[in-house]
Amino acid sequence: MVQLMHALLELYAKGYLTDEHISAAKSWRDNPVKMFLAPSMFRIMHDAIFKDLGVQAIEHRHGLPDRSAKAILRLILQALYECESIFIRRPEDASDAHRAEIELLRGENVDDLSDLMTRFSISPMQARIFLVLQNAGGRTITYDTLAQRTWRFSRDGNPPNINTLKVHICNLKKAIHGSEFTINTVHGIGYRLIEHAKA
Repeated sequence: MVQLMHALLELYAKGYLTDEHISAAKSWRDNPVKMFLAPSMFRIMHDAIFKDLGVQAIEHRHGLPDRSAKAILRLILQALYECESIFIRRPEDASDAHRAEIELLRGENVDDLSDLMTRFSISPMQARIFLVLQNAGGRTITYDTLAQRTWRFSRDGNPPNINTLKVHICNLKKAIHGSEFTINTVHGIGYRLIEHAKA
C-alpha cells in the first residue's frame, strides 16, 4: 500500500502531532471501517490520508476556517486513539515490527538509531537527539524543537523539563568525544552538531 499521510507527517515533524496520533492514523489507514466516524470526519481523514491533501487544501475543500484543519485532524486522531471501542496499541507496547513501522512512518531509520547506539554506547533517546541534530545539517536546533522531535508529549501536551534535555545532551557530548562529531551549545537558543573532516 502507498504510504501517503504526508500532511500528517509534516504536522508530526513540527511537533503538532504525537507518536500516538501517528499510530492512530496508521491503524485507521489500514482499516478505515474499524470504527464509525461521522461522515464529515471520515471525509477529512480520507482526504488527509488517502488523497494526501495538505491542510490548506482540506480547509478549502471542506469550507473550514483558515488554519483550522490541523486542530481538527489532531482532535479526530486523539479521539481515535482514546476510543475504547477499538484497540490502538501504544508505541511502547507494540511489537518490534509495529514499532519499526511507526518509526519508519515518522521518518526515523531504526537501523541508524541502532548503529548509533552501538557505535557510541548511547541510549535510544540520545541516538534520536543525535539524528535530529545531524539532520539539521549544521544549523542550530532550538531547545523546544529538539524536545518536540525527540520526546512524545505527555497527555497534557507539555514537553519535558529542559533540564532533562540538558542531561541527555551532556551525556551525548561525552559519548561522542574523540569522534568526528561535536555538539556546540548556542547559549539561550539550543544546540548544533558539527561534523569535522576525518584525519
